[in-house]
Amino acid sequence: MNLWPDVEVFQRQLFAWTIRGACCAAPSAFWALLTDFSRPAHCLAMAAGVATFVVVYAWINALPGYSWWVDPDGLGWALRIAANTRAALAPLMAFGPDLWLGFGAMEVVNAVSGATVGHAVFQGHAGDMPDLFGWTYVLTLLQGGLVSVTIGLLAAGLWLARGLWRKRETALRYAFGAGNVRGHGPIGTKN
Repeated sequence: MNLWPDVEVFQRQLFAWTIRGACCAAPSAFWALLTDFSRPAHCLAMAAGVATFVVVYAWINALPGYSWWVDPDGLGWALRIAANTRAALAPLMAFGPDLWLGFGAMEVVNAVSGATVGHAVFQGHAGDMPDLFGWTYVLTLLQGGLVSVTIGLLAAGLWLARGLWRKRETALRYAFGAGNVRGHGPIGTKN
């Protein structure tokens, strides 16, 4: 299995995922700037976290076997539409799903680190947290992972809906005679 991407495809995907990543990260950046997560170490950690996802997704999309593994008419279509939809709707997500995902990510980081990231932020003491860069990077990766799960769920729903629509469309085509071939009615019955 070749794990080295096609360079031209990687460059195109890097550009596309940079736009998607920036759009999906915008609500989190908005909340970070409103709270005490606006120190340079926090901003660098968040940028590094988003850059990590951008490079990983661009790399995966540029792998030689990716187009074979993900059918462009099936799952590939659903993933592309889901990622673009999630990026386009990111401003609306700031006051709902992204906020909840951020709180969930903070709770996990709190449990793992022993620190109280969420409490420190809302009390204005995020600067007192040990290793500002490290925990903010972990928090960004965790929230990015949760956003990726939402994209995956949206893609699965789109893929399922498209499959059901095509099945319905095929059934209607046969029901209304489009399937008639040499005197046979729908699904091979005699006229």
